[in-house]
Amino acid sequence: MSNKPARKKGSSSAKRPKAAQAAPAKAVQGVSAEQLYGAEPAEDQLLFKRLFWGMFVFLSAFLLFTAPQTGINGDEKFHDEYSEKLVDYYLSFGKNTAVLYEKEESYQKYVKYYGGFFDLTTGLINRSLGFEPKDPGYQHVRHLFNAGLGILILLFSGLFIRDLGGYRAGFIGFLLLLASPRLLGHAAMNPKDIPFAAGYVISMYYLYRCLKAMPRPSNKEIIGFILGAALAIGTRAGGLLVLIYTAMFLGIDFLLRNRLSFDREWRNNLLRYAVFGLGAGVVAFVLAILFWPYALQSPVKHTLEALALFSKFDVRIRVLFEGSNIMSNVVPAYYAPRWMSITIALGVLAGILGSLALIRSLMKRFGPMNVIVVLFAGLFPVVYIVAKHAPLYDGWRHLLFVYPLLLIAAALFWEMLVRRTAGKQIAAIAVWAVLGLSLLDATLFVVRNPFYSYTYFNPLAGGEKGAFGEYESDYWGVSVKQAVEWMEDQKILSPGMTDTITIGTHFYYNVIRSLDPAYSGKVKVEYVRFGSRYTKAWDYGIFPTRFIRGPHLRSGKWPTSRTIGEITANGVPLTVIERDETKDAAAGEAALAKQDWAGATQHFQAATADHPDDELGWIGLANAYNSQAKYPLAESAANEALKIAPDDEKGLYALGIAQLNQGKEPEALASFQRIIEVNEEISIAHYYLALLYQRRNDLTLALKYAQQSVQYNPKFKAGYELTATIYDLLGDSGNATRYRDAAAKLK
Repeated sequence: MSNKPARKKGSSSAKRPKAAQAAPAKAVQGVSAEQLYGAEPAEDQLLFKRLFWGMFVFLSAFLLFTAPQTGINGDEKFHDEYSEKLVDYYLSFGKNTAVLYEKEESYQKYVKYYGGFFDLTTGLINRSLGFEPKDPGYQHVRHLFNAGLGILILLFSGLFIRDLGGYRAGFIGFLLLLASPRLLGHAAMNPKDIPFAAGYVISMYYLYRCLKAMPRPSNKEIIGFILGAALAIGTRAGGLLVLIYTAMFLGIDFLLRNRLSFDREWRNNLLRYAVFGLGAGVVAFVLAILFWPYALQSPVKHTLEALALFSKFDVRIRVLFEGSNIMSNVVPAYYAPRWMSITIALGVLAGILGSLALIRSLMKRFGPMNVIVVLFAGLFPVVYIVAKHAPLYDGWRHLLFVYPLLLIAAALFWEMLVRRTAGKQIAAIAVWAVLGLSLLDATLFVVRNPFYSYTYFNPLAGGEKGAFGEYESDYWGVSVKQAVEWMEDQKILSPGMTDTITIGTHFYYNVIRSLDPAYSGKVKVEYVRFGSRYTKAWDYGIFPTRFIRGPHLRSGKWPTSRTIGEITANGVPLTVIERDETKDAAAGEAALAKQDWAGATQHFQAATADHPDDELGWIGLANAYNSQAKYPLAESAANEALKIAPDDEKGLYALGIAQLNQGKEPEALASFQRIIEVNEEISIAHYYLALLYQRRNDLTLALKYAQQSVQYNPKFKAGYELTATIYDLLGDSGNATRYRDAAAKLK
């Protein structure tokens, strides 16, 4: 008969990782580890343990199922090229330096500032399998690897919650993850933010475990932390934030558990803390830059250069926010919080806010240091971004890495509510019911829209319908793949097709990478800007909502009558397929280019008769009338265009010219003023404003707009000449001469 005492029900299980149970070294006149990190949660939750792992398997299978069927995102063009150059660099042992983009001036030059872990790993796999970027298998490899990293996010988020609150809390966490459309959508196709988020949550999980086991964390915990931190840094230089957190929390933990005794044990513990912090940080950094050629050239200098670049990213992208299309460098400070508030499931939002409101209760139940680590790692980057007013675009995807930590806090809040209902059946049912209902909308969206769930908006935004025309939906054009598949289902595209067709689109790379290689030679893809989509003739058009102005979307005139198919999310268009049978608008544009005003008029009249909801047909007609001095007709046509697309600069310009030439100067002034309100960089609008204010003898405003006309277009000769004229009127011959000389140097 055994003499061993029976283990008490609810005590820490022997199945827990050894380091998590190991008693830390005796504290030196400080608080205990249990006081800081709480006791191990009870493990007498067999049902929830099964549900926990069952949910993990289900969500993992879901990601692996959706990843290959999810379309590529609009940035993968840059990463496909980076991936190929990374492989060339490493296989040549550093001799092929194209990956450093030393003479590149386009947006592609920025890609070297990203760590290469994801792109190198997938590039090597693709190269070994014989896949090239044009092959469907190439993107399947990338998306499956992306999903694998998404699964790591699921796993370590769940483990973190389980360690703090038990299996029931972990199960709640997986319910919240199931109701996380933005995270799940990105996990299938985002090679930048998902790897970073995975590294972030893994490193924070193992940091918590190492802190709890200090001053002697196990090798398993140390290695886990190093690999997580290396993944974060090896994806984006911002991963250095993990090392800063580590130093800060190690310092707090040491002071609380050891105080300032300065005795021998105190000094030994200090050394152990320092060795762990510095050693793990250095090893993680070295591992990270092994995958990052640019950092290998100068580890400290180039890493800090990348960090500085991304802290004030100078790429300017027009984004749709709160109904207005604004540049990413002037978005309001609350841009990210606003986006998060309307795209996170209500149950998760309630949990996040609840965890903040009841933080003291959470700290008491789950350990003060645990809660502080989770909330700090989840909230600090958001607060920092808001305080710094950093430029952002594409919603809050750049902050996706904080979401797992915020979700952990939310899960702990809901677990606390469940615990408070112990023995109160009705209250318990109510809590579970509220939780389920608050997650239902987001969960159903994931089920209905598995391949582009990242476009979700919650009821606070009015759902997808309320957000349409107010915020970006499919900003990466992921649904282009489904648009191509729709064309295949309709037999417009097929391997045995005999006719050659042309597809026009403003998401060129997404389209060509979604086409079956069997269509080679039978399908031509033309890149066209949405706002000038008839400058090239095409048979079919694939147009996601990105780059379509908010007022145009809200006018009720889009999709247009040319539309033959739609890819929708909850009934709201993400991408449309158009058919241009007559090509009258394209013929009209060609006639305008040849100054065939009569021919252009004829074609645009036909285009507007067939499709009166197409703004470009009316704008083309207005331009043709203006060119023939038929200004009343031009004004009428421009107004028709603006009923469809109220903020279209070309329509406003055609209207302003027609009004100006009819002597309607106040109306023309308003039209040109509206142009620069919509897009201040339109230099010709500044020019005409200067001209109009000169006519009014308001030379101060005239000079201001004349100077801005050349500021936004330094090669605008007429702008220099007008500025010189205004300086003459002001009696400033020196500046007048300077501007005339500048004009003389231009053609």
